[in-house]
Amino acid sequence: MSAFSVISRQERRAALAEPALWIALAVFALLSAYAMLSGVQWSQTRAAEARLASAQSAERNAGFRKDLAIYESGQGSTLVKPSWYAAWIKAPTTPDARIAMPALPLAAFSSNAGELQPLVANMRAAASRYSLLDDFGASTQNPASLVVGRFDMVFLLVAVLPLLILAFTYNLLSSERESGTLDLVMTQPVRLATVLLAKLLVRGAIILLPVLALVMMGALFVALSSTGSAHPTELLALAGLVLTYGAFWLAVAAVANAWGRSSSTNALVLGGVWLLVVMAIPSLLNVSTTAVLPPPDRAEFTNALRSTLVESRNRGENLVSDFNLQHPDRPITDSGASHDAFDSAKATLRTWLVRERADALLQPVASRFEARLEDQQRVAERFRFLSPALAFEAALKRLAGTDTARSRAFRDASRQHLDRLRSLLVPKVLAGESLKAADIDRLPKFVMTEPTRSVALFADWLGIVVPCLALTALAAVGVRAYRKGA
Repeated sequence: MSAFSVISRQERRAALAEPALWIALAVFALLSAYAMLSGVQWSQTRAAEARLASAQSAERNAGFRKDLAIYESGQGSTLVKPSWYAAWIKAPTTPDARIAMPALPLAAFSSNAGELQPLVANMRAAASRYSLLDDFGASTQNPASLVVGRFDMVFLLVAVLPLLILAFTYNLLSSERESGTLDLVMTQPVRLATVLLAKLLVRGAIILLPVLALVMMGALFVALSSTGSAHPTELLALAGLVLTYGAFWLAVAAVANAWGRSSSTNALVLGGVWLLVVMAIPSLLNVSTTAVLPPPDRAEFTNALRSTLVESRNRGENLVSDFNLQHPDRPITDSGASHDAFDSAKATLRTWLVRERADALLQPVASRFEARLEDQQRVAERFRFLSPALAFEAALKRLAGTDTARSRAFRDASRQHLDRLRSLLVPKVLAGESLKAADIDRLPKFVMTEPTRSVALFADWLGIVVPCLALTALAAVGVRAYRKGA
């Protein structure tokens, strides 16, 4: 039997006999269960809100279609509704839509980041393309939303899993050396690297295999509890990321053990490395990014949104007059049938022209706001490789669909949907035509193209693998130096 097998069997027996290991794994399992249940509750609440928004929009437009059909049949006088209602629902700017952002199966894994994502886009033909997600923007400014985070699986895997690994691998060689058994082992025909590797692999397997089983069961649980089963490639990617991240921290422990320091020194050094990788570097990157690229002022954007709309409304009559001058062949004026503002094609035209001008005035402000926000996100994306914890977190968010790229994709898809809605309805506004019941059936369906994740996920994985390989090489150098010193 090889020395590696003998050492592995003895280390496995010793590790499994430690009550602290079983207690730590049990605590980790309880924390995993709590994080997954909390995430599932969050995802189900979000899904219910999304279904309600879509159902309300569908019910509202179905009511419009029914009433339009009644008015078109000449039975409008039998409806017990205000006199202006018929003119209002005939306005091509009336149909609305509440578009919900589709959730991915593993969204519950990253509920903390998911809370900062938009859920519903509210739109009509006369809605501003720059405030489709305005309700979301206002809600995230609530201090409670910004300060109080959720305990989710991403945090557990990024921050707690390394502590579990380091707690049971910090003294693999130092404890043997301090008790005098390492010298006895080295009198046998066995290399120090073999001793360290056997101990490290056994401890790593005892910790990572149960953790991986918990993660896989959790992934299946949250997927089946939300939108359906996750794709097998997603589960494989998740498993590979967890094992690679665990291997990185095993490599960190290997370096500390290989350089021959005491157990207390190893514990202090590894604790410092954990603080640096998991806490310090992400915090410093966030502070540095904020200092170099200050976040855009949402209050300024909101004020600009309101002021441009007010200014455009004040010029509403002039906008209609200018439109009629530019289109003398088909001027749109009041019908004179009613003094109610809804009872005219002119009012509908004015609504659209006001919105069109307000968006034109707001466009430079909105472009600067979004460009600054995307610059911040681009910097954070580029420098995530400074810390394997950042790369691992980014990969988990990408798998869960709570990354910033997907939020931007939803924003862009919402605007494209608004453009399709306008392409159907605005020509009617400009021609002074009324909405027909058949137009409701032709309203566009929302389509969102998911951003490509494979390249970014591979880059995230490399952001963990490369430091892991570098640390492995450093550990090999340490073992060689330790052997020579002995």
